[in-house]
Amino acid sequence: MKYITYTLILLAAILIMGCKPSAKNKLDNKTETITTENSLSFYMKLDSATLYNNENEIGLTLYNNSSQDAEYGSHFKIYFYKDSAWKEILPASNVGFNYLAYHLQAGENKHYKHWFTSDNPIERGRYKISTELRIKLESEFYVAENDLSKKNAFYKKENQVVMAMNNDTISTETNWISFSIINNSSNIAFALEHYFLSYYDDKTDNWLDYYSLPYDDSERREIQSGESTEFTIKPNNPQWFRYQNKSKYKENQFFIPGKHRIRKYVKTPVSAEFTLQ
Repeated sequence: MKYITYTLILLAAILIMGCKPSAKNKLDNKTETITTENSLSFYMKLDSATLYNNENEIGLTLYNNSSQDAEYGSHFKIYFYKDSAWKEILPASNVGFNYLAYHLQAGENKHYKHWFTSDNPIERGRYKISTELRIKLESEFYVAENDLSKKNAFYKKENQVVMAMNNDTISTETNWISFSIINNSSNIAFALEHYFLSYYDDKTDNWLDYYSLPYDDSERREIQSGESTEFTIKPNNPQWFRYQNKSKYKENQFFIPGKHRIRKYVKTPVSAEFTLQ
């Protein structure tokens, strides 16, 4: 009887230990933290991880778990894994894409359907669908002839990619601007070199663009999660907006006193894999 009692106590202890919850896997006495897509600021999830050869529609959902808005287009890319590398599958020549920007607000998710077509035979195997979300960054600064002040650019905004001026007030004699982009999100980000400069016009109560660097999607900087990069821009071809009164400008002076704003964009890629059977 005593042997049976000890046996039951031992079995109960084993069951209690086996049911103990854990957020980590233990392998060979080493602790490995589980990383899931839900921990990302932005990610993509497919309706099904398997696509059959008679299907050409891919259903997916884009998730924005960050605290800032993003946007995306209809041009998704398909890649096929072959010879230990991802190779892009070009869409069929009769397929077109619109250039509309679809908004994905902070905390929002949206479902999307993409047509998988090609002029070439589509092989069975491992595939990936990918797109980029675009995030707009803006930061204001003042231009003054004196009384210049400074601030620390590296402030923290959780789960966001942010831009901060190294100086919030610059001199009218200055012909360059310095700022930093800080990636506080959990995704990799690519900062485009492209930017806009705007001036706040008190009379019209509007922001007026007066300078921009030509857009080139290939000119970008990689910023890993938790990292930052500093930009210094030197506008060298002043092309003033048409509503601006040029008499406000002095000779050889690029910035006029007042409130200005710089606008830049960063892109973050999202993708998901599927199998074609």
